[in-house]
Amino acid sequence: MTEAVSHDAEAERQKRVYERAMASLELRKRKREAAGYAVMASLYAFEPASRGVGRMGRLVYWAQIVCIMFAGLAPNYLVWKLLLSS
Repeated sequence: MTEAVSHDAEAERQKRVYERAMASLELRKRKREAAGYAVMASLYAFEPASRGVGRMGRLVYWAQIVCIMFAGLAPNYLVWKLLLSS
C-alpha cells in the first residue's frame, strides 16, 4: 500500500515539474515572439526616414550631414591642436 502511495506521489510531483517546465518554455517563446514584434514595429516606424519623407527623413538627412562634417573636420582639428601647437 505504501509503495502505491509513494508511486502516486512521485508521479504527481513529476507531473507538476513537467507542467512548470512547459509553462517556462511557453513564456520564453512568448517573450521572444514579442521582442520580434517590437523590432519589426520600430523598423516599420523608421520606414519613411529611409525614403527621406517627413520629419524623420529630414532628421536623418541632417544627421548624415553632421556626421560627414565631423568626419572631415575632426582629423584636421586634431592635427592642428596636437601636432602644430607645441
